[in-house]
Amino acid sequence: MIPQLLLRNPQALVTIIVPIAHSIRMEGDKRIIIIHYGEEDEVRKQFAVTGMEELSKFMEMLQDAVINLYPKKLKCQPIYDPLLKRDITLHPIPPTLAFLDISVACTRGVVVCHEYNQELGYKTKLVILFPLGSEHVSWFVHLILNAAPEDRDRIYDERLGENKDYIELPGYPPFYVWEGQLTQPDDFIQILHPVYGSLSYIEAMVHARPGYLGKVYQEEMRKEGHKVLFTGPLLPKQLDDGSQFPDDGGVKRFLDRVLTEKGKNSVFRYTHVPSKPHQLSILLDVLIGLDIRFILAQGVAPVELQLLAKQKILTKDYDDKAMLIPWANQFAVLSHEATGWFLNHGGSNSTMKGLKTEAPIVTAHNPHNVISGTNEAIEKEFKDVFGQLDSEEFGLNIRKDIQRVGNEVDDDEITREGWKELIKM
Repeated sequence: MIPQLLLRNPQALVTIIVPIAHSIRMEGDKRIIIIHYGEEDEVRKQFAVTGMEELSKFMEMLQDAVINLYPKKLKCQPIYDPLLKRDITLHPIPPTLAFLDISVACTRGVVVCHEYNQELGYKTKLVILFPLGSEHVSWFVHLILNAAPEDRDRIYDERLGENKDYIELPGYPPFYVWEGQLTQPDDFIQILHPVYGSLSYIEAMVHARPGYLGKVYQEEMRKEGHKVLFTGPLLPKQLDDGSQFPDDGGVKRFLDRVLTEKGKNSVFRYTHVPSKPHQLSILLDVLIGLDIRFILAQGVAPVELQLLAKQKILTKDYDDKAMLIPWANQFAVLSHEATGWFLNHGGSNSTMKGLKTEAPIVTAHNPHNVISGTNEAIEKEFKDVFGQLDSEEFGLNIRKDIQRVGNEVDDDEITREGWKELIKM
């Protein structure tokens, strides 16, 4: 986001405020100031969103940070950085535009910023930066809450609830939903409902994805008085020359070997660990039973789940057909000819990388949610999904769709107009 903004407006001054656990370095450009907040001992990412306890802790910290830091930023007062252990001198000009992450919008953060603007007499415009998908949730919530009480159940069922086969989002091909998927339909409204209450205080909703994918949604929100802007994927520059594979413990060797043994599109890139042991256990059993090769990036998953995955692969004598790794370059793995599918939580960055590399995506959203139903039902649904990935009717059609969409990811007229609007702000 920041390089793209400065490229279009070289005179802009930028302040980035991030948790100390997500510390970043960006030196050499005096237009950019970085401020960290949080506890001084949070030197690594500790907020794995694998349960409501961790999520609640993270959200409380975000709201507290907004309440404490936003008025200081408005008044250009020095802010203490616990990572650098010193006060940071801010730009001498109050901000004209504040980008607020979706996590802030899920708390009272947007309302607090608006109240500070009013109380202190500043005209800083507020925009929410949404990940892929969340914006449609606010639209669905709007449709449901503004319907007559007797029609709400019907509208909910048509849009999310009983629509078990697929969900149609404006501007997208339909995507399929099964009972064994990690997200229950109710979870959409439960988690994103607070965002809906923030819409009246913001200038626009900004989405880091191609604008052509949301033309209908953008127009519908305009009718309701809400501005929607698209910036394009905002992905870092990638080089498809093999250099993206560092000393990675053999990821490239694994992919090369599978390509020789099984051919193209044989590996499942898996970046999302379900939050409950029985979910992960069933999923791994299904992948192994179907003889699917996979790479599982464990990230910040709890140790309990990491051990479960390792034991499952070893006891099934599957260690030559699967890899468990802490992290790997997504672009490099997805670009490899052996990689055929990408399982992720539906986040913006992962989804955009999947589109960019034309890797068909299976999403499992909101890892803190619990699958309902018996283990037998979940297993059946997983088998139905993953067993069809190479079928002509299902899997190959999805592959064709993702390749068509991927060709148009980088730039479009709606995205260019979105950037013009942001620069005006």
